[in-house]
Amino acid sequence: MLNYLHMPSTNTNTNTNTNLLTQQILNFLFSRRAFAWRNNTAGIFDPVRRIYRTSPKRGVSDILACYKGHFLAIEVKSPADRLSEDQESFLSNVASAGGHSFVVRDLDTFVEEFSRVFPSSAVDNSTVDNFI
Repeated sequence: MLNYLHMPSTNTNTNTNTNLLTQQILNFLFSRRAFAWRNNTAGIFDPVRRIYRTSPKRGVSDILACYKGHFLAIEVKSPADRLSEDQESFLSNVASAGGHSFVVRDLDTFVEEFSRVFPSSAVDNSTVDNFI
């Protein structure tokens, strides 16, 4: 199921915002005993060949997780960011294969959507502050 979660943010530091949001989502998933990791798709510099080696698969989501036997692909975006074609394709493929795909712009909305997809894991909104 492809879920687009949008909510405006007042912070203009996109890199810090998305890094913090990524960590908050991971903390939330870990608290639910999910197996989750931040997927680094940035190129790595090869000093011998003096080039950047890119990821073999483009568009892979920022966070990949397995929760109670369900695969999750979570793309973290700032309010101004848009999905690339490769990211849209990856999320669509995950959903087509029976996984859950999320585009997340803020923690509260992610927690609400996660609780909707996994009702037995619903949380009291007051506990969301623990992941900030």
